Amino acid sequence: MGQQEASNSSTKSRLPAIVKSPRSLKFGKWLLGFLLVFGVIGFFAAPPLVKSILLKQLSAQLHREVSIEQIAINPYALSAKVSGLSIKAEGGKEVAGFDELFVNLSSASIFKLAAVVDEVRLQGLRVAVARVAEGRYDISDLLDEWMKPKDEPESGTPRFSLNNIQLINGKIVFDDQPKGKLHTISDINLALPFVSSLPYQAEILVNPSFSASINGSPLVLTGESKPFSATHESQLNLDLDRFDLAVLQPYLPESLPFRLNAGVLDTEMKAMFKEVSDKVYSVSVVGAAHVSGLAVAEPDKSPLLDWKRLDVEIDNIDPINRSAAVKRIGLDGLVVKIGRAHV
Repeated sequence: MGQQEASNSSTKSRLPAIVKSPRSLKFGKWLLGFLLVFGVIGFFAAPPLVKSILLKQLSAQLHREVSIEQIAINPYALSAKVSGLSIKAEGGKEVAGFDELFVNLSSASIFKLAAVVDEVRLQGLRVAVARVAEGRYDISDLLDEWMKPKDEPESGTPRFSLNNIQLINGKIVFDDQPKGKLHTISDINLALPFVSSLPYQAEILVNPSFSASINGSPLVLTGESKPFSATHESQLNLDLDRFDLAVLQPYLPESLPFRLNAGVLDTEMKAMFKEVSDKVYSVSVVGAAHVSGLAVAEPDKSPLLDWKRLDVEIDNIDPINRSAAVKRIGLDGLVVKIGRAHV
């Protein structure tokens, strides 16, 4: 009994020494100081600095006036919120903007040396584009610049993982000035569980879906999810019924060496999101596409080629790794018209 009391007394006498040791106290002060400085920089110093850099870079890249209402950063949650971004052309017309962009970065980004995002939420996206002439738009200067060939060698697939992607209440306005028509796609809502090139698994909170109102007509792409299956599979149906391809001709770049006079597109495709192995997810597109009654002409309107029907059965299209596998191609009634120029 005496030995036990002596042992307890000895243990109690050592505890204050351990807790209050100069080394542990010094480490605790350094840790507390680091967290405080990290928080102060993240909450107060970083937002105006990031805002200034974004405004400068975006204005230089887009050649347009850019404004941002507010940027908020939570360094402890690794999240950032950009509110009230607006891009305006000359005359003050807004060409793009959004109400709020929320990004929640994952700590896995540090260990994987890649961009790993647990959630991306974009609210109130606004885009306004005008066609000013055939093949030309009010943003053609940007399109021409971005489409210029680059001398840099082509790099591999970027390392990234975007999870729980949400677009809420977006709106696109297309002003077809030569035809005097205004097309509006409103109430755009999109949800994707992930788009990733990394073997990284996040907690998936959304099911794939898409909905919008096109000139007042509702469009809904249905999605399905199998959370209890071995592959945790989700899919988004991409079905089109007799889409008239000829309506696209006025909007194609004028540099293309052909004119699309007629054609009807039907698709029965699915975007598949599934786990192919432990903590490795993939995005793929499978299904079939059909183009009927195609008629293509040369720029001078002389006939070039046409066919009755083209059927393409897709085994797998991987948009992340830029690969495609086609199961079958069937072509019926192809007619190619070749003329010889007189010298």
